[in-house]
Amino acid sequence: MYVRRWLLVRRGRLDGELRAYVCFASVNVSVLKLVEVVGTMWIVEWCFAESKSKVGLDECEV
Repeated sequence: MYVRRWLLVRRGRLDGELRAYVCFASVNVSVLKLVEVVGTMWIVEWCFAESKSKVGLDECEV
C-alpha cells in the first residue's frame, strides 16, 4: 500500500488563526476527505478535555 504525506493548513473560521497538520493517507484518499477528518478532530479534543475536568480522568493513576 502506498502512502502519501500531506501538509494541510487551515484557517479558523472564528479567529482566523492558521493551523497546520501533517497527514499520512493512502494514495486513493481525496483532499476533501482529509479536510473532513481534520475538521472533526476538535470534537475529540473537546471530549477529552471535558472528560478530564468533569469525570476526574486527570486524577486517574491506573
